[in-house]
Amino acid sequence: MKLRVLFYAIALLLTLGACHSDKSDKNDNSKASVSTVADDKVLPRPSEDRPVVDAAHLLHNATIDSIETLAARLNSYNGAQIEVVTVPSLNGLDTSEYAERLWKAWGGFGDKERNNGVLILVKPKTADESGQVRIHTGLGVENVLTNQLCQQIIDEEMIPRFKNNDYNGGVKAAVQRIEPLLRKAHPQIH
Repeated sequence: MKLRVLFYAIALLLTLGACHSDKSDKNDNSKASVSTVADDKVLPRPSEDRPVVDAAHLLHNATIDSIETLAARLNSYNGAQIEVVTVPSLNGLDTSEYAERLWKAWGGFGDKERNNGVLILVKPKTADESGQVRIHTGLGVENVLTNQLCQQIIDEEMIPRFKNNDYNGGVKAAVQRIEPLLRKAHPQIH
């Protein structure tokens, strides 16, 4: 019985704050990564601009390469951006606040005019803390990547794999569900 309660408590903590839309100014035509705000509570933006930042060292190189290839194709198609960030700690913040602050500190994701970025944030379970995951979206994609759908992706694709310590499979499955939705959300750039 205690194990069942613990299981449900962990599952609840993993799913808190599943999806959130960023309400950044849509009239700024610059790329999302241009302006940043320093924030000592979140991971600093790496100097190399890549769609996967595995600070928690969870992902295999093959997984990173696969996600980055898919993300690059999507970005060249319509400017949408998928960013996967793993962190060893949320530094005392909940997933919602951490994702929001990371979004702002890194200058957002995707094309600012379309606000079509998605951040997948993963903090793995440790001996002292439960694991956490969040899908944070730009306002321009919230019509196709709703809170309910983000929660469904987390519940169906990520959590079952994370429970088996398959972070690679969980993150990759989420990206594979999100990418076609972002492709449909905005037409191809001409």
